[in-house]
Amino acid sequence: MIDLLYYFLGPIKSAQGYFTNQGKLYSAEDSVCALMQFDEGVHGAGVWNFCAAGHFDETEIIGTKGTISYSTFSDSLIRIKIGSAMEEISIPNPEHVQQPLIQTVVDELLGKGKCPSTGETGAMASWAMDKILGKI
Repeated sequence: MIDLLYYFLGPIKSAQGYFTNQGKLYSAEDSVCALMQFDEGVHGAGVWNFCAAGHFDETEIIGTKGTISYSTFSDSLIRIKIGSAMEEISIPNPEHVQQPLIQTVVDELLGKGKCPSTGETGAMASWAMDKILGKI
């Protein structure tokens, strides 16, 4: 999800967060709140709660002309709203959800294409997660 935001909004300039292990079901943090600022001045906030009673997976980007909302991991409609006009787009997840990204990696290694995820984007996502979790 953070890698997607980097792809859509550009590099993350700063990040911080609050986190805890509310469920005590395992040792990792299961409730995280994050604040991020991107290089172009865009601000973002995120909440992840892996011990919540229900399942809710939505990212919403609010801009000066409208909004776009989508699910990162669920098979949900992409909603684009500009003014009073709403468009809904269905892009079903493939059977093996990682396959399209893996294919772009293979294609780049074979000289047949370009993968949008690079060591730089992966490092940026890892850096942001480490900042949010107070590890750096």
